[in-house]
Formats: sequence, C-alpha cells, structure tokens
Amino acid sequence: MQTPIGAMDLPVHPASAAGPDLKQVVLGSEGRLGVLTQATLRVRRLAEFEAFHGVFFHNWEEGTNTLREITQAGVGVSMLSMSNAMETTTILARSGQDDLVKWAGRGLGAIGFNEERALLVFGVTGTRRQATQARLAALEILRGRGGQITGTAIGNIWKKSRFYSP
Repeated sequence: MQTPIGAMDLPVHPASAAGPDLKQVVLGSEGRLGVLTQATLRVRRLAEFEAFHGVFFHNWEEGTNTLREITQAGVGVSMLSMSNAMETTTILARSGQDDLVKWAGRGLGAIGFNEERALLVFGVTGTRRQATQARLAALEILRGRGGQITGTAIGNIWKKSRFYSP
C-alpha cells in the first residue's frame, strides 16, 4: 500500500493476537490511509456442497444466545447471520415472495412468534458429509433453544439477495 509517507507492507498471513489487524483498518479506509498497489489472493475450489437454512426466534436475545452456544460448541457452520425484528421484516418484504411471507407470518403468529421475531440464516459448506454433520449439530442446538426451523426456502432467498440488501 502506498501511503502519504511511503510504502507500507501488510503481511499476507492472518494477524496475531498482538493488536489490531491493519489490513482491516486499511480495507475500511476507502483510500484515506493509502492506495493498495499490490494484493495476494488465495483461490480455493468451490465447495462440493453449500446450503443456507432459516430459523426464527421469538426475539433477538433468544437468537443471539443460541448463536453463542453454536459458536462455543465449535459447530462447523460456515455462516451465521442474525437479523433483528426490523431487519427480518425488511428481508421478508424485499424477498419478492409475497405469498411465502404472508404464509410464514400467519404460521409464525399462530405459534406465538410476534413482531419481535428475529431471523437467523446459517450456512453449511464443504463436502456433503461435512455439511450434513454441521447442519445436524446446529439443528440440535437450535431446536433445544426454541428456534423455529424453516428449511432452505428463506436461506435460498437470503443467498440470492445477500449482496443487494441494505
């Protein structure tokens, strides 16, 4: 990176626990701290299998406590995305799946999920076996914490629009 005071080399390897990761600071600076002039990329093959699943919680706290448990248990999910009530409403409204949203709203309301509901989308990636193991381990925790599992329909909506959502 070229900075106002000269070149700065950022290490290719992940940062240690010795302080902030300068790469993250630089990448978020949008050119204010310097201009990237060279980059090293790591390319990997696409995973054999990938799937995203939706789970509703009664509220944000219930969901985030469950995320903490999944993470601390070392479950091999590839992605966890938790949305608060407002973001959940926005995601559903922007999905383009009006019938699905109405059906889900009625169904969730009938079983006690009100406007405070929060949405978790989690992903499993890898070989089919790895993804299945991760999904089953996550689902065990999610069910135990009262999550309403919806399958992959909402996960697929999330995947399709993930880069277009606010």
